[in-house]
Amino acid sequence: MTVSELWYQPHEGHGVTASVVAACISFVAVVTLLCLLAWVAITGRGPTDKPFLRTHIGVYFLSLMTADLAQTIGGIMNIRWVAARHISIGRFCTAQAAIKQFADVGAAMWSAVIAIHTFRLLFFNSHTSHMLCFTTLVVVWGVIIAIVAVGPTVIESPEKGDYFGIAGYWCWITSGYYIERFALEYLFMFASAFISLVVYTMVFFRLRGNLVAEGYRIRILSVASSRAWNLEAGRAVMESNTMSVAWQLMWYPVSYTVSILPIAAARWTEFSGSQVPFPVKMFASVVFMLSGLVNTILFVTTRRVLPPIKLRRKSMSSSGPQGISISVHATRTQHISSATGEPSYVISLPPPKFTHIGAQAYELEDCSRLPEVPEKSEGRLSGESTGISFTGTGKDGYDTEDNSIRGPRAV
Repeated sequence: MTVSELWYQPHEGHGVTASVVAACISFVAVVTLLCLLAWVAITGRGPTDKPFLRTHIGVYFLSLMTADLAQTIGGIMNIRWVAARHISIGRFCTAQAAIKQFADVGAAMWSAVIAIHTFRLLFFNSHTSHMLCFTTLVVVWGVIIAIVAVGPTVIESPEKGDYFGIAGYWCWITSGYYIERFALEYLFMFASAFISLVVYTMVFFRLRGNLVAEGYRIRILSVASSRAWNLEAGRAVMESNTMSVAWQLMWYPVSYTVSILPIAAARWTEFSGSQVPFPVKMFASVVFMLSGLVNTILFVTTRRVLPPIKLRRKSMSSSGPQGISISVHATRTQHISSATGEPSYVISLPPPKFTHIGAQAYELEDCSRLPEVPEKSEGRLSGESTGISFTGTGKDGYDTEDNSIRGPRAV
């Protein structure tokens, strides 16, 4: 039977207010980030020549932030119930319930999409075509909308009452649809958390050297702790870049799991027939509402999932020759030596390209698109340098500081 009205106790109104405050904080964070990204995309005034929103991962991230924005709106809508000190069914209640389900399913699915996309890029060096990106957008958003629409249009029945209505201290899927709550929302949340944990754990061991990708086949290697994370062509490069990448990626599944764990535990307890204390429910709601803020912070702190390649051109005085300085942080290409069966590593550098004149900075964002280097079964790179530094006196010629390489490109 559908409940048409539910009045708050004084302490309950304060608890719901806390979740509203958390939703407002996430709303401000998400909107600020989206405005900054839109400003960079429109004006082109950013640290890169190619705005982030014009990349595939940028489109997926924008979809995730759209779901987070919807989640914050659904939480802010509780202001009406707090002000009135009760919840009542109606169009506003139905809208809040639909927005909440849309946001929860959307955040789960787009988190999984980003995890899989990153996995394909870092693990198999497989790039997404524009058609695949467009298809992913259409299919995933179509599935999300269909999941929200199927409840009130197909599943709802007179025996169980309204599909969207009062559920606890706000509006959501009503208590008569326990199975639908799990199948059409919590299942996606748990699956997304599981996929993220598995994917990023595999990426972690890939970067550590325990897993090797040969095409789409995966080999498991036993790596001694003394050799783990050890690049023969620059141990410090691995420590400062790849290790940073690995640990940054680990925060995504950890943060998503932490954000959904309290509310999922509370819901599971309710499903089993036990009562959940009100402070526990509000704590779970506050943590969940802060997921938009967490995603914003993660984006700011882990903006690049691959080490950057930066090309900087310094202008000299008109009387002196032009000087060129190139700072390189190279990515790792792992191969298996046919002689020993152990992994070897190759660092590859693309040819420098200068498309502008004057004191400008260039940054190549997609480091995963470095040119492929033929595999060598015997020869290995050696050395302990952390980077490669070029200095020159002309436009096209470069002299290395150790006089070991000369020419416009080096591999």
